[in-house]
Formats: sequence, C-alpha cells, structure tokens
Amino acid sequence: MRMKLKKWSKPFLDNHPEVYISAERYDSADFLDFIALTNLYLEIGPGKGDFVCQMAQTNPKFNFLVIELNISVAAMTAVKIVENKLTNIKLIVDDALVVLPLLRKQSLEAVFLNFSDPWPKKRHEKRRLSSERFLKAYELVLKKGAPIIQKTDQKSLYDFSLESYETHGWLIKEKTEDYKNIVSFDAMTEYERNFRSLGHKIYRIIAIKE
Repeated sequence: MRMKLKKWSKPFLDNHPEVYISAERYDSADFLDFIALTNLYLEIGPGKGDFVCQMAQTNPKFNFLVIELNISVAAMTAVKIVENKLTNIKLIVDDALVVLPLLRKQSLEAVFLNFSDPWPKKRHEKRRLSSERFLKAYELVLKKGAPIIQKTDQKSLYDFSLESYETHGWLIKEKTEDYKNIVSFDAMTEYERNFRSLGHKIYRIIAIKE
C-alpha cells in the first residue's frame, strides 16, 4: 500500500534545509561539501527513519546520505533527524538513479537496502533495487571492496537479489536466511522490529563487487 500524501511534508522539508537537499540545490556547496566528506554511507528507502537515525547516533563520525522517492516517507524521516538534532545526515527526495550519478566515484563506504519494495510482478523487475541497472550505478560510487548490505522479509526478493548479484559479477560475502542477532554495525528499522515480533524470518545479504 502506498502512503497517502501528508500535506505537511513539503513545508516541513522546505523549513529544514540543514537536513533536506532539494533538487534545486544539487549544485549547492551544502550538498557538494557533504558528499565530499569521508566515511560516507548511503541508504535508499529509509522507511520511517529509525535505522539511519540510530546509525547516525551511534556512529557520529560517519555521514549518511538518504534517498527516498516518496515525499511523505521522507518527511517522517526528516522529523526524526530534526528531533534528534543529527547533523551527519542529509536527505534527498528523488529517484536514486537520478542522484547516484551526482555522487563522487568510489566515495561510498556502503549502500544499505533495508526492506525495499519487492516489486513482486515480473514486469516490475527492473524497479527492484538489486536489479542490474541499480547494481551498475552502485558499482561506480562504492569504494573498491565496499558492500551492499541488504535486508528483507521477502524470500522472493532475497532469491532474486542473490541471483542478480552473482549474475552481474558481485561476490556474496555473507547470506543469512534467518538473521536473528543484530551485528554491531547495524540497526533495526521499524518494519524489522514488527516483522521480528510476528516471527517473520529476516533475510540478509552482504555483496561486494569482485
């Protein structure tokens, strides 16, 4: 189910340029200086923002760029960033395939894909964040040996992603079909917390480009 537009979303984002980078500001010093920072991580699809906020809080020397296509989802994440006074996160509302080419080559420490939309219909396969066109874009901006770290509750997306990574020359460094214990460099999303409470399996993949 797609989230309905929240009327307060755009005004809130516009009132917080310290967090939100609009498309009109892609050439601004604020954005360009941020993506030039070291220890830069990317999350595509933040949900309600629990994951990235916790990661930013526990890793204050790291910097997190978040891309979200839905403005209402992005605004909920922005609220949490503002409330927690986090200065090491920037948020963009746009298609990831538009933003990724703007990033510096081999600049990212990791890409996080947390509980992405599985796009279950075959005709929507190219929209999956682990499909070929996305993998090509990640390869350009990830540092050599830097991982994609993916979590999902959807076995079909897990299977598709494994095949996609292997087909397109990515090495599966880790794969887990029942990810129970949170590793030190990780955090739960609100969806993950709910799925775990319902007894759903969590699937996790770490892939690097060979």
